[in-house]
Amino acid sequence: MVVQKPLIHPCMAYMLLYLDPNVRFNLVTRSETFRTHIHPVVPLLINRLTIKETSFTLNNTEHTFKTILENPTGEELLFKVNQNNLNGGINYDVDEYGNKERQSYLEPGDFQVGELPIEEKPLDIMEQHKRENEDRIKNGLLPIRIIQEDKINNDDDDQPEIKKARISFPDHIVRPTPILLRPKPVQTVMRPKYETHVLYIFKPLVTGTLRIIRIPKGLKIRDSMRQVLGLLLDCHNAPVIKNLDIMMEQGVIRISKVPRVHVQNLSLSSNALESIHTALSPLGQSPAKINFNNLSVKLSENYLRHKSPIGQYLPRLSTRSVTLSSLELCPNDLFNLIQNWIDTPRALWTKFSARCANVIPMIQVIRRRVRVALGVMNFVVDPDMNQCGTYQLSEHCQLNIYGTKVPNYEEELAKPNGLPFTLVMQVMPVGTARAVN
Repeated sequence: MVVQKPLIHPCMAYMLLYLDPNVRFNLVTRSETFRTHIHPVVPLLINRLTIKETSFTLNNTEHTFKTILENPTGEELLFKVNQNNLNGGINYDVDEYGNKERQSYLEPGDFQVGELPIEEKPLDIMEQHKRENEDRIKNGLLPIRIIQEDKINNDDDDQPEIKKARISFPDHIVRPTPILLRPKPVQTVMRPKYETHVLYIFKPLVTGTLRIIRIPKGLKIRDSMRQVLGLLLDCHNAPVIKNLDIMMEQGVIRISKVPRVHVQNLSLSSNALESIHTALSPLGQSPAKINFNNLSVKLSENYLRHKSPIGQYLPRLSTRSVTLSSLELCPNDLFNLIQNWIDTPRALWTKFSARCANVIPMIQVIRRRVRVALGVMNFVVDPDMNQCGTYQLSEHCQLNIYGTKVPNYEEELAKPNGLPFTLVMQVMPVGTARAVN
């Protein structure tokens, strides 16, 4: 059965094409007619989309998500489990019992960022609480489903930390209220900001000073954010995102409803191990087609502490331009990447760049190792260029390895992890080698 798309006046379609994404976002979330009949047939253009733990920013407008528990007395309580919560929300996915999901389930089109799953023996909840639950059932109370050992800091400094907190939820919790965007007054920043509250009505069970709540399966701040963001990106015409910044440390960004997304510049900022591997693996395998030209991966000192084998994942970036910042690659990882670039054909102007402390010794080491290990005799230093390695890939293109100095050289040196040079490896036309500035 062929479904005919609704007709839209060309003038209206042109106006919607260049409509501010935030205005269009509000129309999509509030108007079912616009969401089902108009939005799917008009392309969506977004200059910059930044996705964080509990919020996303469309251009300069931030949409913050909070989970609020509301009891029958009208008191609103920000949901707080441990010290790592952001904006009163949950900065990780939880299962129906409140446990952190070690292996978040993935669907086609998901964008996963996170560290590798840690093998851990599951907590035997029933054995641990068998006696206590039997007493509670005899007294007509709901059984406790989970005990979390996370520390919960009290706001009052005079009170000691709660070492053990029971987190569960009564069975008669109602479904969350519909998601509403509520304008928040601008205080110090000169840009609009919206908050989305996901409300849950519950009846607290208090035993002494211990509040017993059961976390429902649907209490996932990211799920709410995915659903709302999915309304905007769920467009039959491929949305165009000029700059997509992913600032999450772990979790899943769900875009499975989107047929395809065109991203011109993708930036990943993650402290998680194997972030390059987990974030990029679904891109080439998912039905949801994601196209992007440039990729920037920002890693922190967590890589240096755990010595993640990042080198084995970098060669998978065969036809993509990659930029590593705030990270100094070890010579072995960089050498493996160069070997992969020599063995695997790449498109012209494909570029890889990484920040380093001193680019000239790095190029010298690369030149020696490539000659000795690979037996590449035509990997030479251009006599007219200062420390620029060149390898002839074909008749018309060559692989150049050169160094550049960052524009804000002094500012980078002043930073704790400041790296003033950038080592660049790029497939360029023959005779276009560059030198160290």
